[in-house]
Amino acid sequence: MQKQNLEKKCHELESLLHIAEKGRAVSQTEEWMFVDRKNGRVSVRTQGILEEHAITDLGALYAVAEDYLRISWFNQYYATFTWLGTPLLQYPEDMIRWQELIWRVKPDIIIETGIYKGGSILFTASILRLIGKGQVIGVDITVPAEVRSMLPITPWGI
Repeated sequence: MQKQNLEKKCHELESLLHIAEKGRAVSQTEEWMFVDRKNGRVSVRTQGILEEHAITDLGALYAVAEDYLRISWFNQYYATFTWLGTPLLQYPEDMIRWQELIWRVKPDIIIETGIYKGGSILFTASILRLIGKGQVIGVDITVPAEVRSMLPITPWGI
């Protein structure tokens, strides 16, 4: 029975890919994305509307990025990173944008809500230290003892 279900799903997927290649609608509720690397095209079907994008268009980037975020969030990809060995719950892309914002604004104080293991606070404090200005304050309902004991001994003087 499982083998038959798997074969049926594979056949359905092949049909969807064939339909996507032809640019025809599947149904009003079917949603899918097809990346054709060979021809440099991205086809997206949402809410009954088929959109075709050249792989160089921003529309293609937005479609792929949306699926990347959905899949990576579901798989907790954001929880696989550290800052200088300390775990944090951030996407690297967000950290890059965060440091750009800190550099432009050069704030006196940053308040972070939710400490987790302290990696984000260390990241923010290290950026503030590099620009020579500001401090970070972390707020959470509970702070684990190992995190509380680690924070004051960092080279950033948190």
